[in-house]
Amino acid sequence: MSAFSDFVNFVQAELFKRPFTNADPAKESVLVRRGGAPRQMQAVELQEEEVLTKRGGTLQGVPLSEVGGVRSEVHIWQDEAITWTVDHTKGSRRVVCQVVDENNQVVIPDKISFPSTSRVVINFTQPQKGELLLTWVDSQPIIHSSS
Repeated sequence: MSAFSDFVNFVQAELFKRPFTNADPAKESVLVRRGGAPRQMQAVELQEEEVLTKRGGTLQGVPLSEVGGVRSEVHIWQDEAITWTVDHTKGSRRVVCQVVDENNQVVIPDKISFPSTSRVVINFTQPQKGELLLTWVDSQPIIHSSS
């Protein structure tokens, strides 16, 4: 047997094992194994600020803001007010609040209250304008006991 015939036999044996896609994948995409063939691949194209995660049983691009863990949103008050009220859909009182004034200085409110699992109320002694950063974590609490 010659070296050439050994090479041809090797290439023929390896070709069917290589991953393949039905179409030419876009640049900067991620190949995911899908389909009936053991090595059939499909390109998943991620958009800006998306991560690859499993949702509904398939790997797909999901906006970072929708991935479990720490999430946040910013609310801006352009006019001064003594009370800032934010309604949100987080369904939790485990929300961290940070207030920053128009000079990017952290402001300590007089009072922060959570009248429901979907509302935060910030009270100031003087009217205030600026930004409220709400941050929440999708996790179960860890219970500690002294016993």
